[in-house]
Order: sequence, then C-alpha cells, then structure tokens
Amino acid sequence: MSSNLKAKLVGVVDAFEKVAADLAGQYGCEVRNIAQILAAPDIDAVAICTPTDTHADLIEQFTRADKAIFCEKPIDLDVERFKVCLKVDDAEAGTLMVGFNRRFDPYFMGCTM
Repeated sequence: MSSNLKAKLVGVVDAFEKVAADLAGQYGCEVRNIAQILAAPDIDAVAICTPTDTHADLIEQFTRADKAIFCEKPIDLDVERFKVCLKVDDAEAGTLMVGFNRRFDPYFMGCTM
C-alpha cells in the first residue's frame, strides 16, 4: 500500500444488487447494507448519493454513528426537515459537506483534465 493513500473504498450500498456488485468488483471492496456501514469500525466517512427524500434520514443516522459525510444536494426539499437534520448534525458535532454533483451534466461528462 502506498504511504500517500489517504482513503480507501471498503464498501458500497446500492438498491440495485448488480450495480453494487459491479462497483465492488471494479474497486475491490465489499457490498454492504446501511446497517453494516453504520456499525463498521473500518468506515470513517460516507458519500450519500441517493434520492433526495433519503438524504436527511441518512445524514442523521451516519452523524450519530460518527461518520464524516459528503451528501449530494439538496439535503431535503422541506426547509423544516432540513433544519431538523442540521440540528442533529450540530448536536452530534458531525462533519457534513454538501456538494453539487454534476455527473449528469453533458458538458461536465465530456470534460477531460
């Protein structure tokens, strides 16, 4: 293992089993479920890339499990639900980053660096 390695993908969850298995095979990690990710001592951070209506609940669960979180925006479509979620994150001293993922933007998809 390289000493420059800062992160390692150890688990993926997907509603579609084949997608999860394909990703796990491609990146050399395991297929797990949410409960396993929540309890996993080998997982320090998660990326939530799920439908919007699941974001707030997952953020709260992972925050309480002491996982750092990257979540696609929006956290929720209801501003009151959003506020409750942020209160949980604040109360638990969570680490939360919200980002705008443009993976379906045709101009972004064609970009080469």
